[in-house]
Amino acid sequence: RLITALLGSEAYVSHTYNWRADQLRIASRIAPGQPGWLYGEWVKEAIRAGLPADELVRRLLTAEGYLWDNGAVGFYLRDLGMPLDHMSNLMRVFLGTRVECAQCHDHPSEPITQKDFYQLTAYTYGVANLRNASGYSNENVREWRELQARLKAMDAPAALRDSVSRTTSYLKRRTTDTAHRLVFPDTDAADPAARGTAAELHTLFGDEAPADESNRRKAFAEWLTSPRNPRFARNLANRLWRRVFGQGLVEPVDGLSPFDQLEQPALLDFLTRTLAGLRFDERAFLAVLLNTELYAAAAEAADAPEGTTPVLRGPVVR
Repeated sequence: RLITALLGSEAYVSHTYNWRADQLRIASRIAPGQPGWLYGEWVKEAIRAGLPADELVRRLLTAEGYLWDNGAVGFYLRDLGMPLDHMSNLMRVFLGTRVECAQCHDHPSEPITQKDFYQLTAYTYGVANLRNASGYSNENVREWRELQARLKAMDAPAALRDSVSRTTSYLKRRTTDTAHRLVFPDTDAADPAARGTAAELHTLFGDEAPADESNRRKAFAEWLTSPRNPRFARNLANRLWRRVFGQGLVEPVDGLSPFDQLEQPALLDFLTRTLAGLRFDERAFLAVLLNTELYAAAAEAADAPEGTTPVLRGPVVR
Protein backbone atom coordinates (compact mmCIF):
# COMPACT_ATOMS: atom_id res chain seq x y z
CA ARG A 1 0.00 0.00 0.00
CA LEU A 2 2.88 2.35 0.77
CA ILE A 3 4.47 1.66 -2.62
CA THR A 4 1.18 2.34 -4.39
CA ALA A 5 0.68 5.59 -2.47
CA LEU A 6 4.19 6.84 -3.16
CA LEU A 7 4.04 6.00 -6.87
CA GLY A 8 0.80 7.98 -7.09
CA SER A 9 2.15 11.01 -5.24
CA GLU A 10 3.45 14.38 -6.45
CA ALA A 11 6.79 13.43 -4.89
CA TYR A 12 7.06 10.66 -7.49
CA VAL A 13 6.57 13.27 -10.23
CA SER A 14 9.31 15.45 -8.77
CA HIS A 15 11.74 12.57 -8.25
CA THR A 16 11.11 11.12 -11.70
CA TYR A 17 11.47 14.54 -13.30
CA ASN A 18 14.95 14.93 -11.79
CA TRP A 19 15.90 11.49 -13.15
CA ARG A 20 14.48 12.24 -16.60
CA ALA A 21 15.82 15.81 -16.74
CA ASP A 22 19.37 14.53 -16.21
CA GLN A 23 19.02 12.24 -19.22
CA LEU A 24 17.47 14.95 -21.41
CA ARG A 25 19.94 17.59 -20.13
CA ILE A 26 17.19 20.12 -19.48
CA ALA A 27 18.66 23.52 -18.68
CA SER A 28 17.32 26.96 -17.76
CA ARG A 29 18.21 28.23 -21.22
CA ILE A 30 18.24 25.77 -24.10
CA ALA A 31 18.85 28.08 -27.08
CA PRO A 32 19.23 31.83 -27.69
CA GLY A 33 16.04 33.44 -26.42
CA GLN A 34 14.41 30.07 -25.67
CA PRO A 35 13.50 29.48 -21.97
CA GLY A 36 14.17 25.93 -20.86
CA TRP A 37 11.45 25.89 -18.20
CA LEU A 38 8.78 25.46 -20.89
CA TYR A 39 10.50 22.24 -21.96
CA GLY A 40 10.87 21.13 -18.35
CA GLU A 41 7.22 21.77 -17.54
CA TRP A 42 6.16 19.70 -20.56
CA VAL A 43 8.23 16.75 -19.36
CA LYS A 44 6.93 17.14 -15.80
CA GLU A 45 3.31 17.19 -16.95
CA ALA A 46 3.91 14.10 -19.11
CA ILE A 47 5.16 12.27 -16.02
CA ARG A 48 2.23 13.52 -13.92
CA ALA A 49 -0.26 12.34 -16.55
CA GLY A 50 1.35 8.90 -16.71
CA LEU A 51 2.30 9.15 -20.38
CA PRO A 52 3.80 5.78 -21.38
CA ALA A 53 7.52 5.96 -22.02
CA ASP A 54 7.27 4.98 -25.68
CA GLU A 55 4.65 7.66 -26.35
CA LEU A 56 6.72 10.27 -24.50
CA VAL A 57 9.71 9.48 -26.70
CA ARG A 58 7.61 9.56 -29.88
CA ARG A 59 6.25 13.00 -28.97
CA LEU A 60 9.75 14.31 -28.33
CA LEU A 61 11.11 12.92 -31.59
CA THR A 62 8.25 14.30 -33.70
CA ALA A 63 7.76 17.61 -31.83
CA GLU A 64 7.14 20.75 -33.89
CA GLY A 65 5.67 24.22 -33.45
CA TYR A 66 6.34 27.05 -31.03
CA LEU A 67 8.03 26.34 -27.70
CA TRP A 68 5.35 28.21 -25.76
CA ASP A 69 2.67 26.08 -27.44
CA ASN A 70 4.47 22.71 -27.38
CA GLY A 71 7.23 22.41 -24.81
CA ALA A 72 8.39 19.12 -26.37
CA VAL A 73 10.21 21.06 -29.12
CA GLY A 74 12.77 21.86 -26.42
CA PHE A 75 14.14 18.39 -27.19
CA TYR A 76 15.53 19.78 -30.47
CA LEU A 77 16.26 23.29 -29.21
CA ARG A 78 18.53 21.78 -26.54
CA ASP A 79 20.95 20.72 -29.27
CA LEU A 80 20.20 23.46 -31.79
CA GLY A 81 22.91 23.58 -34.45
CA MET A 82 24.40 20.24 -33.33
CA PRO A 83 22.46 17.59 -35.29
CA LEU A 84 25.22 14.97 -35.11
CA ASP A 85 25.67 15.33 -31.36
CA HIS A 86 21.88 15.34 -30.99
CA MET A 87 21.65 11.91 -32.61
CA SER A 88 24.51 10.59 -30.48
CA ASN A 89 22.81 11.80 -27.31
CA LEU A 90 19.37 10.41 -28.10
CA MET A 91 20.80 7.02 -29.05
CA ARG A 92 22.60 6.80 -25.71
CA VAL A 93 19.49 7.80 -23.72
CA PHE A 94 16.74 5.95 -25.61
CA LEU A 95 18.58 2.89 -26.94
CA GLY A 96 21.54 2.60 -24.56
CA THR A 97 23.85 2.64 -27.58
CA ARG A 98 26.99 4.71 -27.97
CA VAL A 99 27.47 5.75 -31.58
CA GLU A 100 29.43 9.00 -31.19
CA CYS A 101 32.67 7.40 -32.39
CA ALA A 102 31.03 6.83 -35.78
CA GLN A 103 30.56 10.58 -36.30
CA CYS A 104 34.15 10.74 -37.55
CA HIS A 105 35.12 7.16 -38.41
CA ASP A 106 33.88 3.58 -38.28
CA HIS A 107 33.20 2.49 -34.71
CA PRO A 108 36.24 0.62 -33.33
CA SER A 109 34.29 -1.84 -31.13
CA GLU A 110 30.77 -2.00 -32.60
CA PRO A 111 29.47 -3.07 -36.04
CA ILE A 112 28.56 0.59 -36.80
CA THR A 113 30.22 2.47 -39.65
CA GLN A 114 30.39 6.21 -40.29
CA LYS A 115 28.02 5.62 -43.19
CA ASP A 116 25.57 3.96 -40.79
CA PHE A 117 25.71 6.96 -38.48
CA TYR A 118 25.06 9.49 -41.24
CA GLN A 119 22.18 7.47 -42.66
CA LEU A 120 20.62 7.32 -39.19
CA THR A 121 21.09 11.06 -38.53
CA ALA A 122 19.45 11.85 -41.87
CA TYR A 123 16.08 11.12 -40.22
CA THR A 124 16.30 14.16 -37.90
CA TYR A 125 18.77 16.37 -39.74
CA GLY A 126 16.17 18.62 -41.40
CA VAL A 127 14.72 20.00 -38.14
CA ALA A 128 15.23 23.76 -37.76
CA ASN A 129 14.05 26.62 -35.53
CA LEU A 130 12.88 29.30 -37.96
CA ARG A 131 11.33 32.72 -38.07
CA ASN A 132 10.07 34.58 -41.13
CA ALA A 133 12.24 36.95 -43.13
CA SER A 134 10.89 40.10 -41.46
CA GLY A 135 12.05 38.91 -38.07
CA TYR A 136 8.66 38.61 -36.39
CA SER A 137 5.45 36.66 -36.67
CA ASN A 138 2.17 38.42 -37.43
CA GLU A 139 0.47 35.40 -35.92
CA ASN A 140 2.09 35.72 -32.50
CA VAL A 141 3.61 39.19 -32.09
CA ARG A 142 1.20 41.48 -33.92
CA GLU A 143 2.50 44.57 -32.10
CA TRP A 144 6.15 43.99 -32.97
CA ARG A 145 6.40 46.86 -35.46
CA GLU A 146 4.61 49.17 -33.06
CA LEU A 147 7.01 48.18 -30.27
CA GLN A 148 10.00 48.87 -32.49
CA ALA A 149 8.62 52.29 -33.46
CA ARG A 150 7.97 53.29 -29.87
CA LEU A 151 11.42 52.21 -28.74
CA LYS A 152 12.97 54.22 -31.55
CA ALA A 153 10.84 57.31 -30.78
CA MET A 154 11.84 57.30 -27.13
CA ASP A 155 15.49 56.68 -27.98
CA ALA A 156 15.39 53.65 -25.68
CA PRO A 157 18.70 52.53 -24.20
CA ALA A 158 20.25 49.33 -25.47
CA ALA A 159 19.39 47.45 -22.27
CA LEU A 160 15.67 48.13 -22.74
CA ARG A 161 15.74 47.22 -26.43
CA ASP A 162 17.54 43.96 -25.63
CA SER A 163 15.07 43.17 -22.87
CA VAL A 164 12.07 43.63 -25.18
CA SER A 165 13.75 41.55 -27.85
CA ARG A 166 14.46 38.68 -25.42
CA THR A 167 10.91 38.81 -24.06
CA THR A 168 9.35 38.32 -27.47
CA SER A 169 12.02 36.21 -29.18
CA TYR A 170 10.66 32.79 -28.22
CA LEU A 171 7.25 33.78 -29.61
CA LYS A 172 8.72 34.26 -33.08
CA ARG A 173 10.57 31.04 -33.72
CA ARG A 174 8.89 27.87 -34.92
CA THR A 175 10.50 24.44 -34.86
CA THR A 176 9.68 22.53 -38.04
CA ASP A 177 11.04 20.20 -40.71
CA THR A 178 12.93 21.55 -43.70
CA ALA A 179 14.09 19.97 -46.93
CA HIS A 180 17.74 20.14 -45.83
CA ARG A 181 19.54 16.83 -46.28
CA LEU A 182 22.64 15.57 -44.57
CA VAL A 183 25.62 14.98 -46.85
CA PHE A 184 28.62 12.78 -46.20
CA PRO A 185 31.75 14.70 -45.14
CA ASP A 186 34.57 15.43 -47.55
CA THR A 187 36.85 13.48 -45.21
CA ASP A 188 34.95 10.18 -45.52
CA ALA A 189 37.84 7.73 -45.74
CA ALA A 190 35.85 4.50 -45.82
CA ASP A 191 33.88 5.42 -48.94
CA PRO A 192 35.47 8.27 -50.95
CA ALA A 193 32.73 7.97 -53.59
CA ALA A 194 30.15 9.06 -51.00
CA ARG A 195 31.86 12.36 -50.20
CA GLY A 196 29.48 15.29 -50.64
CA THR A 197 26.50 13.09 -51.54
CA ALA A 198 23.23 13.06 -49.58
CA ALA A 199 22.84 10.34 -46.97
CA GLU A 200 19.97 7.94 -47.54
CA LEU A 201 17.64 7.01 -44.68
CA HIS A 202 18.60 3.76 -42.97
CA THR A 203 18.27 2.33 -39.45
CA LEU A 204 21.01 0.55 -37.50
CA PHE A 205 19.21 -2.65 -36.52
CA GLY A 206 15.76 -4.16 -36.28
CA ASP A 207 13.05 -3.20 -38.75
CA GLU A 208 13.63 -0.87 -41.65
CA ALA A 209 11.96 2.57 -41.55
CA PRO A 210 11.34 3.77 -45.12
CA ALA A 211 10.41 7.46 -45.30
CA ASP A 212 10.59 10.63 -47.36
CA GLU A 213 10.95 14.32 -46.47
CA SER A 214 7.33 14.51 -45.31
CA ASN A 215 7.53 11.81 -42.64
CA ARG A 216 11.18 11.25 -41.78
CA ARG A 217 10.85 11.88 -38.05
CA LYS A 218 7.59 9.98 -37.69
CA ALA A 219 9.12 6.91 -39.32
CA PHE A 220 12.23 7.24 -37.15
CA ALA A 221 10.15 7.55 -33.95
CA GLU A 222 8.06 4.50 -34.83
CA TRP A 223 11.21 2.47 -35.51
CA LEU A 224 12.98 3.56 -32.33
CA THR A 225 10.06 2.80 -29.98
CA SER A 226 8.80 -0.32 -31.73
CA PRO A 227 8.46 -3.43 -29.51
CA ARG A 228 10.48 -5.15 -32.25
CA ASN A 229 13.40 -2.79 -31.73
CA PRO A 230 15.88 -4.99 -29.85
CA ARG A 231 17.13 -2.18 -27.60
CA PHE A 232 14.35 0.26 -26.70
CA ALA A 233 12.58 -1.81 -24.02
CA ARG A 234 15.86 -3.45 -22.98
CA ASN A 235 17.53 -0.08 -22.38
CA LEU A 236 14.59 1.31 -20.38
CA ALA A 237 14.23 -1.85 -18.28
CA ASN A 238 17.93 -1.71 -17.42
CA ARG A 239 17.80 1.99 -16.54
CA LEU A 240 14.75 1.54 -14.30
CA TRP A 241 16.40 -1.44 -12.60
CA ARG A 242 19.42 0.78 -11.92
CA ARG A 243 17.15 3.52 -10.60
CA VAL A 244 15.71 1.10 -8.04
CA PHE A 245 18.71 -1.08 -7.17
CA GLY A 246 21.54 1.41 -7.70
CA GLN A 247 23.35 -0.68 -10.31
CA GLY A 248 22.24 -1.78 -13.76
CA LEU A 249 22.28 -5.34 -15.03
CA VAL A 250 24.31 -3.77 -17.87
CA GLU A 251 26.89 -1.20 -16.86
CA PRO A 252 27.38 1.41 -18.07
CA VAL A 253 23.70 1.81 -18.92
CA ASP A 254 24.56 3.30 -22.31
CA GLY A 255 26.73 0.32 -23.15
CA LEU A 256 24.23 -2.13 -24.68
CA SER A 257 25.97 -4.16 -27.32
CA PRO A 258 25.50 -7.37 -29.31
CA PHE A 259 28.68 -8.51 -27.57
CA ASP A 260 27.23 -8.17 -24.03
CA GLN A 261 28.51 -10.73 -21.53
CA LEU A 262 25.70 -10.51 -18.98
CA GLU A 263 25.71 -12.11 -15.54
CA GLN A 264 21.89 -12.28 -15.53
CA PRO A 265 20.74 -12.55 -19.17
CA ALA A 266 17.48 -14.39 -18.36
CA LEU A 267 16.50 -11.72 -15.83
CA LEU A 268 17.07 -8.85 -18.26
CA ASP A 269 15.09 -10.70 -20.93
CA PHE A 270 12.23 -11.21 -18.45
CA LEU A 271 12.28 -7.53 -17.43
CA THR A 272 12.26 -6.45 -21.07
CA ARG A 273 9.22 -8.60 -21.83
CA THR A 274 7.49 -7.40 -18.66
CA LEU A 275 7.98 -3.72 -19.53
CA ALA A 276 6.68 -4.24 -23.06
CA GLY A 277 3.73 -6.23 -21.69
CA LEU A 278 2.90 -3.30 -19.40
CA ARG A 279 2.84 -1.06 -22.50
CA PHE A 280 5.82 0.92 -21.20
CA ASP A 281 3.98 2.15 -18.10
CA GLU A 282 6.95 3.12 -15.91
CA ARG A 283 4.89 3.36 -12.69
CA ALA A 284 3.54 -0.16 -13.18
CA PHE A 285 7.02 -1.50 -13.93
CA LEU A 286 8.52 0.20 -10.87
CA ALA A 287 5.73 -1.33 -8.78
CA VAL A 288 6.89 -4.75 -9.97
CA LEU A 289 10.49 -4.07 -8.93
CA LEU A 290 9.64 -2.40 -5.61
CA ASN A 291 7.37 -5.29 -4.54
CA THR A 292 10.04 -7.95 -5.05
CA GLU A 293 11.67 -9.84 -2.21
CA LEU A 294 14.99 -8.75 -3.71
CA TYR A 295 14.23 -5.06 -3.18
CA ALA A 296 13.15 -5.83 0.39
CA ALA A 297 16.40 -7.69 1.07
CA ALA A 298 19.22 -6.17 3.06
CA ALA A 299 21.87 -4.43 1.02
CA GLU A 300 25.54 -5.32 1.14
CA ALA A 301 27.74 -2.26 1.38
CA ALA A 302 30.83 -4.04 0.07
CA ASP A 303 31.36 -4.65 -3.63
CA ALA A 304 31.77 -8.20 -4.86
CA PRO A 305 35.41 -9.34 -4.78
CA GLU A 306 37.25 -8.72 -8.02
CA GLY A 307 37.11 -11.64 -10.40
CA THR A 308 33.97 -13.14 -8.87
CA THR A 309 30.45 -13.18 -10.25
CA PRO A 310 28.27 -10.64 -8.39
CA VAL A 311 25.14 -12.19 -6.91
CA LEU A 312 21.73 -10.55 -6.97
CA ARG A 313 21.27 -8.62 -3.75
CA GLY A 314 19.24 -5.80 -2.28
CA PRO A 315 19.65 -2.17 -3.32
CA VAL A 316 23.17 -0.77 -3.36
CA VAL A 317 23.79 1.43 -0.33
CA ARG A 318 23.55 5.06 -1.48
